[in-house]
Amino acid sequence: MDSRQSQSRSSFSVKKAFRRFEDLKAEFFKVHWTEDGNVRSYAKIVIVATFICGMVLYIADLIVQHALFGIDGLLRVIFG
Repeated sequence: MDSRQSQSRSSFSVKKAFRRFEDLKAEFFKVHWTEDGNVRSYAKIVIVATFICGMVLYIADLIVQHALFGIDGLLRVIFG
């Protein structure tokens, strides 16, 4: 009798899992997916914006680095 109960429990959980999978599949059909051309153009925009931000940070780093070297040199001249 125990084996029948365990089989019914396992088949119930399998049915439940399949039902959840079907519900998930139905939800995916409801999603409004972005068109392929839009995704590519958005990806290009993100890549260019990332590159520009990286270059701005690099230039700002160079400016700060040279300013600190200048201050260091000035302090060495003043205080020896």
